[in-house]
Amino acid sequence: NGTVELTAGGTLTLPTSGIDTGTADLTLAANGGSLVMPGALSGANVTLSGRDGITLGSNLTSPGTVTLTSSAGAISQTGGVLTAGTLTGSSFGDTTLARANHVGTLGAVSASNFTLSNAQALTVGSNLIIGGGTGVIALTTTSGGLAIQHDLNGGVLALQSAGDLSLAGNLIGSSVALVSGGNIAQSAGVIQTGTLTGQAGGSATLAKANRVGTLGDFSAANGLNFINAQAMTVGGAVNGTSSTSLSTTSGSLIVGGSIGGASIALAGQSGLAINGAVNAGTGDVSLDSAGGAITEGSAGVLTAGSLSGTSAGSTTLDGANQVVTLGNFATGGDFSFRDARTLTVNSPLDIRGGSGNLSLTAAGGSSDLILATGLTGGAITLAAGRNITSSAGIAATTLTGSAGGQALLGSANNVGTLGDFSAANLKFGNAGALVIGGQVNTGGGALNLSTSTGTLSLTGALNGGAVSLASAGDLALGGQVTANALALQSGGAISQGAGSVITANSLSGQSTGSTALEGANRVGALGSFSADGLRFANATGLTVTGPVDGGSATTLTTTAGDLLLQGEIRGATTTLQSAGAITEGGSGIVVADQLTGHAAGIATLAGANRVGSLGAFDAAGLNLSNSGTLAIAGPVVVGGTTTLATTTGDLHVDGSIDSSVLRLESAGAISEGAGGVITAGTLSGSAAGVTTLGTRAQPIANHVGTLGNFSSPAGFSFTNAQTLTLASVDASSFTIDAGHAALYLGVTGGDLLQSGQTPLYDGAGTFFASGKMGTAVAPIYVIGDSAQVIADVGAPPAYFYAVDRQGNILPLTGDLSFNVPTSLFFGKAQNGNGRGDAYIDPSVISANYRSFGIVPSGILLPEDQQQCQPELEDCSGE
Repeated sequence: NGTVELTAGGTLTLPTSGIDTGTADLTLAANGGSLVMPGALSGANVTLSGRDGITLGSNLTSPGTVTLTSSAGAISQTGGVLTAGTLTGSSFGDTTLARANHVGTLGAVSASNFTLSNAQALTVGSNLIIGGGTGVIALTTTSGGLAIQHDLNGGVLALQSAGDLSLAGNLIGSSVALVSGGNIAQSAGVIQTGTLTGQAGGSATLAKANRVGTLGDFSAANGLNFINAQAMTVGGAVNGTSSTSLSTTSGSLIVGGSIGGASIALAGQSGLAINGAVNAGTGDVSLDSAGGAITEGSAGVLTAGSLSGTSAGSTTLDGANQVVTLGNFATGGDFSFRDARTLTVNSPLDIRGGSGNLSLTAAGGSSDLILATGLTGGAITLAAGRNITSSAGIAATTLTGSAGGQALLGSANNVGTLGDFSAANLKFGNAGALVIGGQVNTGGGALNLSTSTGTLSLTGALNGGAVSLASAGDLALGGQVTANALALQSGGAISQGAGSVITANSLSGQSTGSTALEGANRVGALGSFSADGLRFANATGLTVTGPVDGGSATTLTTTAGDLLLQGEIRGATTTLQSAGAITEGGSGIVVADQLTGHAAGIATLAGANRVGSLGAFDAAGLNLSNSGTLAIAGPVVVGGTTTLATTTGDLHVDGSIDSSVLRLESAGAISEGAGGVITAGTLSGSAAGVTTLGTRAQPIANHVGTLGNFSSPAGFSFTNAQTLTLASVDASSFTIDAGHAALYLGVTGGDLLQSGQTPLYDGAGTFFASGKMGTAVAPIYVIGDSAQVIADVGAPPAYFYAVDRQGNILPLTGDLSFNVPTSLFFGKAQNGNGRGDAYIDPSVISANYRSFGIVPSGILLPEDQQQCQPELEDCSGE
């Protein structure tokens, strides 16, 4: 138990039997060579010195301090166990103590490289500077913990603890590796290294102002929390198992390796770059950059049950991410997120205070984008491989998007402009005014756009199957609309700007105000449509299935093709205009106070129309049937045949009608007012009531060439301002059939002539002509009930063939004209100048006769009637 001190001038090799000083100190030195210890050494405090090195080959035991020094060599351990309360020392070369040592405290040591393996808990109780700050420091406990109470300064630092690893000093090295069978905790100091790696059987909490360049492979079984005070790159596989938190308080955080954990929090003070895999499974991932942007490279992938975060700048996460739910996210710039699976957004997103641009994508054919919360942004873009649904509303200056399936975006949105958007079906409702400024396309699917307040304006283009545009205010179409079926609705007016074209198989609509759709539209069928004033133009043929109600005015126009009416059309004033024909089918009907129109072809409106007045109308042919009284205000100009008919009510001609062939048909009367003028090559007709087309008292200057096939059994009156010919029309058996009622025919400015022998029928007739009235070879054929009155004939005689219905000759009365047979009986009449005029008593004539007029004295009679018959009259003047 005494102190032993032994110094050798050269090499010192100790005996194999060993030395034990008990409670006394032991000091051994080899000043001129190496110290070799093949046997055990023991003492209260042991000091070994070997100039050229120390080799520990057996147990070295000290309850106190063991000091090992080699000024020119290395310290190594080939056998035995070093047991010491405290180990200190220095070596010129490496110090390698890699046996199952039992050192309590590692004191001050220095070496080129230092390695200590310990089989019990170890505390580093002094600063270690190894290799001038470039050497390896390898401290290992195979049992117990490792506590670093002071600084470690070297090149490569490898700290491995079977138990907990506690860090209270600085770790400075080119690389630092931390391994713990328990927890790794940092209570003080910083880790300053180019690369940090680690492994913890428990948790790892390194939350001081560390200065690590690259975080390599690092795992912890029960959570990893690492804070860095400078920019850092994650270059390895980092996994905190239960949780992983990595942050930089200065500089950016770049994820180039992989990060795992049940929950992951990543924060980069001046920026966060996700260039590798970040996988939280079904757990949460939180991303933060208090002073910069968050980005994701092409190799970046985020996998999480929920993603949230904040960034001072923009956030762009456009990798093949696998995130179930997007939670709270706030940015100072724009936000873009792409998911490769179905994504649900269930928490608010604060993108630059609601003014930043926002892009959300759920890529993949079976991926949906589900918006369970409202979105607010500047320009918002939504994309999904399958469906997009929204239940809480979108507020944006501009909204664009695409969906492989349907996009159902609700009605509580507040979007200024709807830009490019494609989907198999799209339904979008806006709570304010909306401009459709992009290309919106649903292919053959449904497209439904509406505003609950404000106007709806189209400046872009729409393409879809069943397309519905509904505006609480005005609806303005300034772009192209292509649809299978287009429905328009407006709480105000509907208008169409220059260059806008509607291309649709069918069009329907409703507007509280007026509707004006007068572009070069290409609509197949116009269905149900109501407005307070409707104007619609089509550049192709148009079928109107209706009902169409334009309120105050309805105008339907084709600039090419026909106009086919297969439904009801209403309008106080209705105008039909066609570059081809106008045809009314079996279900077609026009209901209007006034109807006007134009047809380059024939207009056939033969349905149960209810038109009050026919205004200006021109066509190649016109057939109008009306179920009520019809007034013709005109002008009606028809190049071919015109038929105007009422199935109930009267027919009034109050304006001009100009037609090659005109037929008037009335279930009541036919009348012509003072402003009426009929100009026709041929006039025919029928009336259940009286026909009054000019009277003797109020003649009308009609211009008809031929009158025939006109049935008006209640009476007939017609005046003409040019030569009029009575004839069979359409093989009729009468020229005029006035039944047993009175008839009046008056011609001014021409003759009253007969073509053929087809008679007119009347009760009593009155005739007037400023020119001729019949001819010798073509008299006026009359079958009547009583005498016919020749009111006047400007170029006598008047030629008639007038008989009653039994074939008896009817008397002709009047100032100048009556029928004269070849052989006849004369009576005597005296005129005012004393000259004798003959008259004929038709009652004595039973033979056929030809027609003559007996005129005032001085007019030459036919040759066979120039002889005087004394037995019947005074011939003394012959």
